[in-house]
Amino acid sequence: MPVQVIDRGLKFTGSFTPRNRTDTLVLHHAAAKSCTVEDVHRWHLGNGWLGIGYHYFVSKLGGIYRGRPEDVVGAHSAGHNDHTIGICAEGDFEQETMPTPQKQAVIALIKDILTRYPGLAIKGHRGLNATLCPGRHYPFDEIVSAATGTPILGQAQATVAQAQAWAMSRKAADAFVNLAPLYWQEAPMRGGVRPEVAYAQAAKETAFGRFGGVIPGPQWHNWCGLKTTQGGGNYDVNAHAKFPDDLTGVRAHLDHLALYAGAPGYPLPGTPDPRHFPYIAGTAKTVEDLSGKWAGIGYGESIVKDYLTGLLATPEPVADTKIEQLRLENRLLREHRDALLERIERAKAALTEP
Repeated sequence: MPVQVIDRGLKFTGSFTPRNRTDTLVLHHAAAKSCTVEDVHRWHLGNGWLGIGYHYFVSKLGGIYRGRPEDVVGAHSAGHNDHTIGICAEGDFEQETMPTPQKQAVIALIKDILTRYPGLAIKGHRGLNATLCPGRHYPFDEIVSAATGTPILGQAQATVAQAQAWAMSRKAADAFVNLAPLYWQEAPMRGGVRPEVAYAQAAKETAFGRFGGVIPGPQWHNWCGLKTTQGGGNYDVNAHAKFPDDLTGVRAHLDHLALYAGAPGYPLPGTPDPRHFPYIAGTAKTVEDLSGKWAGIGYGESIVKDYLTGLLATPEPVADTKIEQLRLENRLLREHRDALLERIERAKAALTEP
């Protein structure tokens, strides 16, 4: 849904130069705790510029204001104005934090711009020039993640061992811990779904394999809350699918995610996914896009924030064989040290002999 951009009718002092290419979106702060788009326009006119150098200005209340036309060269990032779009947020984020309405507006604006310029890199001003802008308290990572989303498809960004260590740290049921290798085994062959995404979703859906909801337990091998083809109410046990084994259940889960994400070859003939409806193909490219589709509002965001983030942050466990190797190397080093010390002592004794 396009965002509402407020046009204050700013007057510029000359003609703009159209951009020939656009590959980067640059995020700024005004370095002023309170200001308006008119203030910034006046400041930049005072610099001898055509007027405001940014393409958009976002107020603390969440208003989105037009600066320069979106498709022209800006004046906001030295040496990079000919290939970038600039967004300025009211505030000084070296000293303050961003209000939620403003943050949501910046996210919505970035999403809107990406519909016209897909694949843009997103950088803070300090990523291009020697500056503190957009400030240490600017929620850059949160904004970029929310605006671009967490891809469902792609290379695994965590290992099975990481996933199992994470699950054990969350007191997961043994069945859930033991399930992890199936996701990593099957994901590359089921549309290229990221296995850690599916495993994190399974953790949310089954309370780490402890269940306790409408699906009775692991004996149903339904690790993602999939319903039958006919469907039914969320609290109707008969509306939910039963699978013959974990392998089939995991494949059904991965196929359903791959279909949502628009993986090549999907819809997939012969899938065990009972709700493999062609009309959902490609309607959720990111985990966040699953909100309001797989389940209610905030569902995808919860998978990322409450589950996937922790999984990805879990250190890779050191394998027992690696520990033994380190112990052996340590023992050999000690023996080498002791031998050297013994030779030194012998040399000292020889030097002191009459």
